[in-house]
Amino acid sequence: MRNFLSLLFVCATFYVIAQSSNCDDFESYNLGRIDTQSVDWNSWPPSLGIEDTEVSDAQSTSGSQSMYIHGYGPNGFSDVFTEFGFKTSGVWEISHSFYVPANGGGRLALIAYYDPNSAASSVFTYMINLNGNTGKGKLYAVSGSSNILKDQFDFTTGQWQSLQMIVNLDLKRVRFELDSIGVYEDDWKSGDGIFQNNLEAYNLWSKNEALGFTPEMYIDDFCFQAGSWSSGIEELDEIIHFYPNPSNGSIRINHMKPFAEELFIFDLRGVQVGSYLLSEEKTYKLNLSLAKGLYVLRLGDTSSRLIIR
Repeated sequence: MRNFLSLLFVCATFYVIAQSSNCDDFESYNLGRIDTQSVDWNSWPPSLGIEDTEVSDAQSTSGSQSMYIHGYGPNGFSDVFTEFGFKTSGVWEISHSFYVPANGGGRLALIAYYDPNSAASSVFTYMINLNGNTGKGKLYAVSGSSNILKDQFDFTTGQWQSLQMIVNLDLKRVRFELDSIGVYEDDWKSGDGIFQNNLEAYNLWSKNEALGFTPEMYIDDFCFQAGSWSSGIEELDEIIHFYPNPSNGSIRINHMKPFAEELFIFDLRGVQVGSYLLSEEKTYKLNLSLAKGLYVLRLGDTSSRLIIR
Protein backbone atom coordinates (compact mmCIF):
# COMPACT_ATOMS: atom_id res chain seq x y z
CA MET A 1 0.00 0.00 0.00
CA ARG A 2 1.23 3.48 -0.82
CA ASN A 3 1.32 5.94 1.98
CA PHE A 4 2.03 9.63 2.01
CA LEU A 5 2.71 11.78 5.02
CA SER A 6 3.25 15.51 5.25
CA LEU A 7 4.10 17.33 8.42
CA LEU A 8 5.46 20.63 9.60
CA PHE A 9 7.71 21.05 12.58
CA VAL A 10 9.99 23.57 14.25
CA CYS A 11 13.61 22.45 14.55
CA ALA A 12 15.45 23.53 17.74
CA THR A 13 14.14 27.17 17.57
CA PHE A 14 16.23 27.82 14.46
CA TYR A 15 13.95 27.22 11.50
CA VAL A 16 10.83 25.50 10.25
CA ILE A 17 11.13 22.70 7.67
CA ALA A 18 8.37 21.04 5.67
CA GLN A 19 9.07 17.31 5.62
CA SER A 20 7.31 14.66 3.59
CA SER A 21 7.54 10.97 2.91
CA ASN A 22 6.57 8.91 -0.08
CA CYS A 23 6.72 5.13 0.29
CA ASP A 24 5.45 2.62 -2.23
CA ASP A 25 5.43 -1.19 -2.25
CA PHE A 26 3.54 -1.30 -5.60
CA GLU A 27 0.78 -3.51 -4.21
CA SER A 28 -2.09 -1.08 -4.82
CA TYR A 29 -1.69 -0.96 -8.61
CA ASN A 30 -3.00 -3.13 -11.39
CA LEU A 31 -0.46 -4.97 -13.49
CA GLY A 32 0.71 -2.89 -16.45
CA ARG A 33 2.09 0.58 -17.08
CA ILE A 34 2.62 2.50 -13.87
CA ASP A 35 2.61 6.09 -15.16
CA THR A 36 -1.03 5.83 -16.27
CA GLN A 37 -2.22 4.87 -12.79
CA SER A 38 0.15 6.67 -10.41
CA VAL A 39 0.47 10.33 -9.44
CA ASP A 40 3.98 9.71 -8.07
CA TRP A 41 5.69 7.84 -10.91
CA ASN A 42 5.80 9.62 -14.25
CA SER A 43 7.38 9.12 -17.64
CA TRP A 44 10.12 11.52 -18.68
CA PRO A 45 9.13 13.79 -20.24
CA PRO A 46 5.51 13.35 -19.14
CA SER A 47 4.28 15.41 -22.10
CA LEU A 48 5.18 12.54 -24.44
CA GLY A 49 3.49 9.83 -22.38
CA ILE A 50 5.98 7.27 -23.68
CA GLU A 51 6.87 4.83 -20.93
CA ASP A 52 7.25 1.07 -20.60
CA THR A 53 7.87 0.95 -16.84
CA GLU A 54 5.23 -1.33 -15.41
CA VAL A 55 3.94 -3.07 -12.33
CA SER A 56 4.87 -6.75 -12.49
CA ASP A 57 4.20 -9.88 -10.45
CA ALA A 58 7.27 -11.72 -11.81
CA GLN A 59 9.46 -10.70 -8.83
CA SER A 60 8.86 -9.08 -5.46
CA THR A 61 10.50 -8.79 -2.09
CA SER A 62 7.31 -7.94 -0.20
CA GLY A 63 3.80 -8.77 -1.26
CA SER A 64 3.49 -10.02 -4.82
CA GLN A 65 4.30 -7.00 -7.03
CA SER A 66 7.19 -4.71 -7.89
CA MET A 67 8.10 -2.06 -10.45
CA TYR A 68 9.70 -3.48 -13.60
CA ILE A 69 12.28 -1.33 -15.43
CA HIS A 70 12.97 -2.80 -18.86
CA GLY A 71 13.45 -2.24 -22.58
CA TYR A 72 11.10 -4.90 -23.97
CA GLY A 73 7.90 -2.87 -24.32
CA PRO A 74 6.41 -1.15 -27.37
CA ASN A 75 8.38 2.03 -26.69
CA GLY A 76 11.68 0.21 -26.23
CA PHE A 77 12.74 1.75 -22.93
CA SER A 78 11.82 2.71 -19.38
CA ASP A 79 12.58 6.20 -18.09
CA VAL A 80 10.59 6.96 -14.97
CA PHE A 81 11.00 9.49 -12.17
CA THR A 82 9.47 10.52 -8.88
CA GLU A 83 9.63 14.01 -7.39
CA PHE A 84 10.40 14.90 -3.76
CA GLY A 85 9.63 18.60 -3.84
CA PHE A 86 12.39 21.19 -3.87
CA LYS A 87 14.50 20.22 -0.85
CA THR A 88 17.21 22.69 0.20
CA SER A 89 17.89 21.64 3.81
CA GLY A 90 17.56 18.69 6.17
CA VAL A 91 18.58 15.03 6.00
CA TRP A 92 16.75 12.82 3.50
CA GLU A 93 16.86 9.09 2.82
CA ILE A 94 16.01 7.44 -0.48
CA SER A 95 15.84 3.66 -0.17
CA HIS A 96 14.52 0.69 -2.11
CA SER A 97 15.17 -2.95 -2.88
CA PHE A 98 16.42 -3.95 -6.32
CA TYR A 99 16.63 -7.20 -8.25
CA VAL A 100 18.89 -7.48 -11.29
CA PRO A 101 18.62 -10.70 -13.34
CA ALA A 102 21.78 -12.28 -14.73
CA ASN A 103 22.77 -10.23 -17.78
CA GLY A 104 20.28 -7.52 -16.75
CA GLY A 105 20.88 -4.04 -15.42
CA GLY A 106 19.78 -0.44 -15.30
CA ARG A 107 20.57 3.05 -14.09
CA LEU A 108 19.56 4.99 -10.97
CA ALA A 109 20.10 8.73 -10.55
CA LEU A 110 19.68 11.43 -7.90
CA ILE A 111 18.58 14.78 -9.30
CA ALA A 112 19.20 18.21 -7.77
CA TYR A 113 17.03 20.09 -10.24
CA TYR A 114 14.33 18.44 -12.32
CA ASP A 115 13.02 19.86 -15.58
CA PRO A 116 9.95 17.79 -16.53
CA ASN A 117 10.40 18.59 -20.21
CA SER A 118 14.13 18.08 -20.64
CA ALA A 119 16.70 15.72 -19.16
CA ALA A 120 19.41 17.94 -20.67
CA SER A 121 18.18 20.91 -18.63
CA SER A 122 17.96 18.90 -15.41
CA VAL A 123 20.88 18.79 -12.98
CA PHE A 124 22.03 15.31 -11.94
CA THR A 125 24.23 14.70 -8.90
CA TYR A 126 25.09 10.99 -8.62
CA MET A 127 24.31 8.06 -10.89
CA ILE A 128 24.60 4.30 -10.34
CA ASN A 129 24.87 1.78 -13.18
CA LEU A 130 24.03 -1.80 -12.18
CA ASN A 131 25.55 -4.35 -14.56
CA GLY A 132 24.24 -7.91 -14.21
CA ASN A 133 26.91 -9.28 -16.56
CA THR A 134 29.70 -8.32 -14.17
CA GLY A 135 27.82 -8.11 -10.86
CA LYS A 136 29.30 -4.63 -10.44
CA GLY A 137 27.69 -1.37 -9.51
CA LYS A 138 29.48 1.77 -10.70
CA LEU A 139 28.88 5.02 -8.86
CA TYR A 140 29.42 8.25 -10.78
CA ALA A 141 29.44 11.87 -9.71
CA VAL A 142 27.85 13.95 -12.45
CA SER A 143 29.52 17.24 -13.33
CA GLY A 144 27.85 18.97 -16.26
CA SER A 145 28.03 16.53 -19.17
CA SER A 146 30.80 14.46 -17.52
CA ASN A 147 30.31 11.33 -15.42
CA ILE A 148 33.22 10.85 -13.00
CA LEU A 149 33.65 7.31 -11.66
CA LYS A 150 33.89 7.53 -7.87
CA ASP A 151 33.48 3.95 -6.67
CA GLN A 152 32.58 0.38 -7.62
CA PHE A 153 30.84 -2.25 -5.51
CA ASP A 154 29.76 -5.86 -5.89
CA PHE A 155 26.15 -6.97 -5.86
CA THR A 156 24.48 -10.34 -6.40
CA THR A 157 22.39 -10.96 -9.52
CA GLY A 158 19.16 -12.92 -9.19
CA GLN A 159 18.76 -11.79 -5.58
CA TRP A 160 16.98 -8.93 -3.85
CA GLN A 161 19.26 -6.38 -2.20
CA SER A 162 18.61 -3.02 -0.60
CA LEU A 163 20.07 0.36 -1.52
CA GLN A 164 20.07 3.36 0.78
CA MET A 165 21.11 6.91 -0.17
CA ILE A 166 21.27 9.44 2.67
CA VAL A 167 21.60 13.08 1.62
CA ASN A 168 22.52 15.65 4.27
CA LEU A 169 21.81 19.04 2.70
CA ASP A 170 22.89 20.86 5.87
CA LEU A 171 26.38 19.32 5.91
CA LYS A 172 26.41 18.92 2.11
CA ARG A 173 27.26 15.22 2.35
CA VAL A 174 25.87 12.03 0.81
CA ARG A 175 26.29 8.38 1.82
CA PHE A 176 25.47 5.25 -0.18
CA GLU A 177 24.77 1.95 1.54
CA LEU A 178 24.17 -1.55 0.16
CA ASP A 179 22.22 -3.79 2.55
CA SER A 180 22.87 -1.17 5.27
CA ILE A 181 26.65 -1.39 4.79
CA GLY A 182 28.32 1.81 3.67
CA VAL A 183 30.01 1.65 0.27
CA TYR A 184 30.79 5.31 -0.38
CA GLU A 185 30.55 8.76 1.18
CA ASP A 186 31.31 12.10 -0.41
CA ASP A 187 30.39 15.75 -0.63
CA TRP A 188 26.92 16.43 -2.02
CA LYS A 189 27.59 18.28 -5.26
CA SER A 190 25.67 18.68 -8.46
CA GLY A 191 28.30 20.22 -10.71
CA ASP A 192 26.02 23.24 -11.00
CA GLY A 193 26.52 26.04 -8.50
CA ILE A 194 22.92 27.28 -8.75
CA PHE A 195 21.50 23.97 -7.52
CA GLN A 196 24.50 22.86 -5.47
CA ASN A 197 22.50 22.31 -2.27
CA ASN A 198 19.24 20.97 -3.70
CA LEU A 199 17.51 17.59 -3.95
CA GLU A 200 14.38 17.26 -6.08
CA ALA A 201 13.87 13.90 -7.82
CA TYR A 202 14.95 10.31 -8.47
CA ASN A 203 15.22 8.68 -11.89
CA LEU A 204 15.29 5.03 -13.01
CA TRP A 205 16.28 4.27 -16.58
CA SER A 206 16.65 1.11 -18.65
CA LYS A 207 18.39 2.23 -21.82
CA ASN A 208 21.97 1.06 -21.15
CA GLU A 209 22.62 -1.49 -23.88
CA ALA A 210 25.88 0.26 -24.75
CA LEU A 211 27.22 -0.71 -21.32
CA GLY A 212 27.01 -4.40 -22.16
CA PHE A 213 23.89 -5.59 -20.38
CA THR A 214 20.24 -6.12 -21.16
CA PRO A 215 18.07 -3.32 -19.69
CA GLU A 216 16.08 -5.15 -17.02
CA MET A 217 15.67 -4.72 -13.25
CA TYR A 218 12.96 -4.74 -10.59
CA ILE A 219 12.39 -2.16 -7.84
CA ASP A 220 10.37 -2.76 -4.65
CA ASP A 221 9.68 -1.10 -1.29
CA PHE A 222 10.68 2.37 -2.44
CA CYS A 223 10.72 5.05 0.24
CA PHE A 224 11.66 8.73 0.40
CA GLN A 225 11.57 10.08 3.94
CA ALA A 226 13.33 12.24 6.49
CA GLY A 227 16.57 10.51 7.47
CA SER A 228 19.23 10.66 10.15
CA TRP A 229 22.96 11.28 9.97
CA SER A 230 25.70 9.93 12.21
CA SER A 231 26.76 12.97 14.21
CA GLY A 232 29.92 13.80 16.10
CA ILE A 233 32.22 12.26 13.49
CA GLU A 234 35.32 14.44 13.33
CA GLU A 235 38.68 14.07 11.68
CA LEU A 236 41.47 12.99 13.99
CA ASP A 237 43.85 15.65 12.66
CA GLU A 238 45.59 16.57 15.89
CA ILE A 239 45.77 13.06 17.35
CA ILE A 240 46.13 10.63 14.49
CA HIS A 241 46.59 10.65 10.74
CA PHE A 242 45.67 7.58 8.68
CA TYR A 243 45.82 6.85 4.99
CA PRO A 244 44.70 5.83 2.44
CA ASN A 245 40.99 6.38 2.82
CA PRO A 246 39.19 4.64 1.11
CA SER A 247 41.41 1.60 1.68
CA ASN A 248 41.57 -2.02 0.56
CA GLY A 249 42.23 -3.02 4.17
CA SER A 250 45.81 -1.88 4.64
CA ILE A 251 46.25 1.52 6.30
CA ARG A 252 49.11 3.49 7.83
CA ILE A 253 48.53 5.44 11.01
CA ASN A 254 50.76 8.20 12.29
CA HIS A 255 50.37 8.23 16.06
CA MET A 256 51.28 11.74 17.20
CA LYS A 257 51.29 11.32 20.99
CA PRO A 258 54.15 10.02 23.19
CA PHE A 259 51.89 7.78 25.28
CA ALA A 260 49.93 4.62 24.61
CA GLU A 261 46.33 4.74 23.38
CA GLU A 262 43.93 2.13 22.07
CA LEU A 263 42.32 2.51 18.67
CA PHE A 264 38.87 0.95 18.29
CA ILE A 265 37.04 0.12 15.05
CA PHE A 266 33.24 -0.12 14.87
CA ASP A 267 30.84 -1.00 12.08
CA LEU A 268 27.73 1.11 11.41
CA ARG A 269 25.68 -0.97 13.84
CA GLY A 270 28.02 0.11 16.63
CA VAL A 271 29.58 -3.34 16.97
CA GLN A 272 33.30 -3.31 17.76
CA VAL A 273 35.13 -5.21 15.02
CA GLY A 274 38.75 -4.49 15.98
CA SER A 275 41.15 -2.77 18.37
CA TYR A 276 44.83 -1.88 18.22
CA LEU A 277 47.22 -0.58 20.84
CA LEU A 278 49.21 2.44 19.70
CA SER A 279 52.01 2.40 22.26
CA GLU A 280 54.57 4.71 20.71
CA GLU A 281 54.88 7.95 18.78
CA LYS A 282 55.45 6.42 15.34
CA THR A 283 53.80 5.21 12.12
CA TYR A 284 51.92 1.92 12.34
CA LYS A 285 50.89 -0.26 9.40
CA LEU A 286 47.67 -2.14 10.07
CA ASN A 287 46.21 -4.90 7.91
CA LEU A 288 42.52 -4.89 8.69
CA SER A 289 40.50 -8.04 8.03
CA LEU A 290 37.25 -6.22 7.34
CA ALA A 291 34.49 -6.68 4.79
CA LYS A 292 33.82 -3.87 2.34
CA GLY A 293 31.87 -1.06 3.91
CA LEU A 294 31.93 2.03 6.09
CA TYR A 295 33.53 1.92 9.54
CA VAL A 296 34.28 4.30 12.40
CA LEU A 297 37.74 4.64 13.95
CA ARG A 298 37.60 5.87 17.52
CA LEU A 299 40.45 7.12 19.68
CA GLY A 300 39.36 8.48 23.04
CA ASP A 301 36.34 10.71 22.41
CA THR A 302 37.22 11.51 18.81
CA SER A 303 36.16 9.53 15.74
CA SER A 304 36.61 9.37 11.99
CA ARG A 305 35.14 7.40 9.11
CA LEU A 306 37.07 4.72 7.22
CA ILE A 307 35.85 3.22 3.95
CA ILE A 308 36.98 -0.31 3.06
CA ARG A 309 36.66 -1.23 -0.61
